[in-house]
Amino acid sequence: MRKSLIKSTFPNLTNDNFEIKSPATHQYNCISWAAGRIDRAWWPFGGYWPDDVSRQVTADAFIEAYASIGYEVTDNPHLESGYEKIAIYLLNGLPKHASRQLLNGCWTSKLGNMEDIDHDSLEAVTGQIYGDAQIFMRRETKGFGVTFRKLYNILKTCILRIFNKQHQSNHIYPHIITTKR
Repeated sequence: MRKSLIKSTFPNLTNDNFEIKSPATHQYNCISWAAGRIDRAWWPFGGYWPDDVSRQVTADAFIEAYASIGYEVTDNPHLESGYEKIAIYLLNGLPKHASRQLLNGCWTSKLGNMEDIDHDSLEAVTGQIYGDAQIFMRRETKGFGVTFRKLYNILKTCILRIFNKQHQSNHIYPHIITTKR
């Protein structure tokens, strides 16, 4: 999906409150992305689902699935030191989407089989497709709570944001910006 198509699909998204982070892929979905897995899609039917978890599309089954990897239900989505958080979105009482909180307090979502995005708030992807974020879960982080992969992604994001801001102004660090002649 291009940014304009994403915005038309999710009206709460604007140019200022989300960023596309990866190309589209069918390899994984929002449920596995929230779990930190990109090797396969998670879904009760037609995808990976944790052993001993009911294969139903219910809030309780999704809570059990995330509990199988160490998450517990919490009452709030706010950034909390020492914890990773996810949010499960319900539409008409059924799970439709999940987001994972980033270390900066923003959220990341996989849009179905399309792109991953980072968004400033849970409300950014709320609406007629995913419903609302209604269930929040957390798990303790180990050590600093930052794996090498997470640290790499954080650094990459920061560097790209700095470069993009510099590129937009086009007068800072002109030796980095190349032009075709």
